[in-house]
Amino acid sequence: MNLKDLELDKNIKSIILDEIDFYENEKVEILIYLAKYIGIIEDIDKYYLLLGGRELITKLSFDNSDYMIENARKILKTLNQKKVYNEAIQEYDEDIEGTNIYVKKGNQYVIKENLSNQLKMKEKLYHKLLNLEIKNKEKKNKYAFGDDSRYGISINEIPIEIELLAKESPIKINMPPKRKNKNLKVKIDEIKKSAQELDDVLSKDKNRYREHIIKNNKFKKVDNRKPSDIEALELKGITNIVGQVGSGKSTFADALTNCLTKEKKRVMIICSSVNNIFEKYREYESLGKNVVPMIGTSMWQSHIEKAIDGKDYLKGNESKILTPACPLGGLIKESGISIRYGEEPCKKIYKFYENGNTLNKFTRYICPYYYKCPRTKIYKDIFEADIIITTSAGLSSMNIGISSMSLFQFALDYIDLIIIDEAESELNKLDQIFAPIISCDEYVTSNGNLIGEYYCHSIEDRLLQTENSKYKDYYFELEKAFYQIYEHIKSNTQGFSISQLKNPFSARSLIYSKKSEKLLSENIIKYLNEFIGKNTDKFMLKNMFDMSSKELGRYLKKNNLIKINLEKEKMNMIIFIIAVLYFEYNYREISNFVQGNEKLPLSTSTILSQRFEFQQRYIPMDPRGNIFKLQYKEDGNKSDLLIVKQFALGRSMYIKFPYLKLDSSGNSAGPNVLFLSGSSFAPGSFSNHINEKVDYILEAENYKTEFISNSYFEFYDCGINVSGSTELERNSNLKKLVTNCKELILDKLYENKKILMIVNSYDDAENVYKKLDFLLKDTEFNEWVSYLVPDRNNDNVQNAIKYSDICDFDKTNYKIFIAPAILIERGHNIVDIYGNSSFDVLMYLTRPMSNPRDYTNHICKVNGYIMSKYSNTADYINLEQFTQMMSEGYKMHNELEFKYAKLSDLPEDYQMDIMVTLFTMILQIFGRLCRVGSKENIKKEPLEVYFLDSSFKSESENGFDFLNMLVDYLEKLMNTEGYIGEISKSLYMPFNQSLKKGKNIYGTKKR
Repeated sequence: MNLKDLELDKNIKSIILDEIDFYENEKVEILIYLAKYIGIIEDIDKYYLLLGGRELITKLSFDNSDYMIENARKILKTLNQKKVYNEAIQEYDEDIEGTNIYVKKGNQYVIKENLSNQLKMKEKLYHKLLNLEIKNKEKKNKYAFGDDSRYGISINEIPIEIELLAKESPIKINMPPKRKNKNLKVKIDEIKKSAQELDDVLSKDKNRYREHIIKNNKFKKVDNRKPSDIEALELKGITNIVGQVGSGKSTFADALTNCLTKEKKRVMIICSSVNNIFEKYREYESLGKNVVPMIGTSMWQSHIEKAIDGKDYLKGNESKILTPACPLGGLIKESGISIRYGEEPCKKIYKFYENGNTLNKFTRYICPYYYKCPRTKIYKDIFEADIIITTSAGLSSMNIGISSMSLFQFALDYIDLIIIDEAESELNKLDQIFAPIISCDEYVTSNGNLIGEYYCHSIEDRLLQTENSKYKDYYFELEKAFYQIYEHIKSNTQGFSISQLKNPFSARSLIYSKKSEKLLSENIIKYLNEFIGKNTDKFMLKNMFDMSSKELGRYLKKNNLIKINLEKEKMNMIIFIIAVLYFEYNYREISNFVQGNEKLPLSTSTILSQRFEFQQRYIPMDPRGNIFKLQYKEDGNKSDLLIVKQFALGRSMYIKFPYLKLDSSGNSAGPNVLFLSGSSFAPGSFSNHINEKVDYILEAENYKTEFISNSYFEFYDCGINVSGSTELERNSNLKKLVTNCKELILDKLYENKKILMIVNSYDDAENVYKKLDFLLKDTEFNEWVSYLVPDRNNDNVQNAIKYSDICDFDKTNYKIFIAPAILIERGHNIVDIYGNSSFDVLMYLTRPMSNPRDYTNHICKVNGYIMSKYSNTADYINLEQFTQMMSEGYKMHNELEFKYAKLSDLPEDYQMDIMVTLFTMILQIFGRLCRVGSKENIKKEPLEVYFLDSSFKSESENGFDFLNMLVDYLEKLMNTEGYIGEISKSLYMPFNQSLKKGKNIYGTKKR
């Protein structure tokens, strides 16, 4: 489809994206026309910012012009990068063919004078194009076994012939009707009735806790005055519901889902883990719901290992989902060969060449059992399901069905409501999903066998394997670049500090750093910059990469880039930058080559080619644009080079989901979204505060609030700082802390209380366990200590509890459980038979916070800051505001990565962020103890919380004093007038009342 076709077809309503075929100058003109149409006349150097989706963040409402921008993002995607745009504009201004309709005049484009009638039509056609419905091309499916050819599959590169017992006709499915974008309204009485229905089926004992919780909790609407009771909930666009820990948010979500599905609404539930998916699936299937669990295939074997842990085989639903039978597996005649679970050849069946036993892998065929067999029937069921259960990772990256429609697209078109519990945690996950980190060494080693197998074939076969041959060439060049970079770093000949390379870097950033330091000449800087981007002179770059230091020096002299021989350190800088440039070039080449290349094995693309291309057409870009950098990492004796990428502003997917797709009038065409959380209202936290209006509050019963308010808090200063100590000191300090707190621990054990101990990592947990095991060996409690280990730990370790078995703690005889904070803070109800928490005492052995230098942590902070500051702030598109977003994003990243050495050195708002983020984690962990059953069976004694790490308070006035800062922060929130104060009281009052009256909590540090 080109402009001429568009002009001739008067009745055209839609267009296929892949069939749009415009000249490059026409694409530039579409963007210029769009900018002029929406009133942006000047700032022509910033027009590319219109294609980044940033207006979805900033604008309060949308109209037809936003629909046109949405379409432009799909058609002109490559122009959203500044460098690509600048090169396109430069080429456009040359107007070699004389067919441009615009000419530059100062800082704006104006219509040329004396245009022909045909050229005058262009603007009308551009307007027409941007108002069409843009559709994706439907694939034509080729099914195997439809003729007399020999067909087979490949297992471990061995061709296996398959013969069907009888001809099989494929199933074709009908897509469901698209959602009609209706707001959802549910009466509170209906939710209460729904909870009763859940208990009728799910409560096999007489503990009808769902009915009890929903009946006695209070639902309140938030406005600028005091929250008021309501009779119905309205779910429109984004709905944000908060409730204190233990207020029954998850139970409410189940009852709401039951209500909506009876009204023929489709609901998607986002779970925190695959284990949670199975739990929810079992519940909804027991209720007779049409429910489908969606689990990504990339880690299929690990999902099976977790589920089967300690069992002889899987049963019931887990077996049906994870270990379904493949019909083709039963037709394999060769002995000792089988199809592994998760590696079924559903779309990877090939014909044999007419002569011989070699598979022709140039064309793939689909299995005729697709949508019929146990493995793929689930993809048919999803189009008929009322409830779909998945994770944030599944929703972001899974493809479904023969057409490989993304689950994201399915949600965009067919889901009425997405329910996201523990919302702020899921937002952080999205930020990290869209900013993946890839191990170069892992990629090289995982595909080494493929290269070896290529050379095992005869020359005739190798000549036929053109795709493998091309891949081999790219693979070798990428590996050479990786090896040279790594070798320079290990031999300390890289010319840059190791600390600089431990933070994400690129050739561009390395060049810029030396330009700023004036260590390389302008000539060299300019020359090296020419090799950045898609128009790289690859032959010259490869030649320089292959040169020795002396050869490169002579080449630079010959081309007048240097006049005298450079000193060794400067030469090392240049050589290292060239190696990085060559790596970046080859990475782009191999990534482009494997993307969607069905003739190559899955291992060649699994790590590299996840680009979220469909998602990027809808989700706003990262504030800094798309990122591609390298990072050197050391982990004990092992080191690696990591690829750091950023594709989108991850959390905006959920926060702006209803508006990621608009109709032609600018109305929301995406799904409604429900946020649920007990700590997402946390002003001051960059990553955890959701700056969306709180619509409703879910208040727990008074007896639960009173019980939590009577909790005992104490700063138990043992004189040992664990947090803030060096890696070498940390283990030693943890052991000293445990030794110093032995008396306290024994007191609680003699009181027959169960203790939850919080550390920061699996290594911490194991080290604390070993120390406690030693300290308690001569006591009656020597067998009562347990600690958390990852599911991947296959060793039969004594006293270890696997992550997937956390909720079974109460079934053990252990009295102490040691666990990393990040792994136990959310989603785990560790309760006794009465619904009360299994734990009585909570001990923080360290400040439960992530590594402040962790790059993924920085991503979450910057994205959260940008969303909070700029969301819903403008009535119109302002490119200057977009520029400011980018500038602040860069500034904040650089400050987090490089500027500050100690917490006390941070600016006040950064310290506030760390304090509030730390508070939300402490609150969520405290929530594990706040599981309260019925009033009749409530615990007799209050909960106890001890802060043992001396670093929770500071001896210095200027130090980072977490506990004092927290008390002041909560008091300020509680006393804020209006809805902020009311929300804060509802969420945090019980915690705050206990905390501020705690022993040694507030005031100066006492010894």
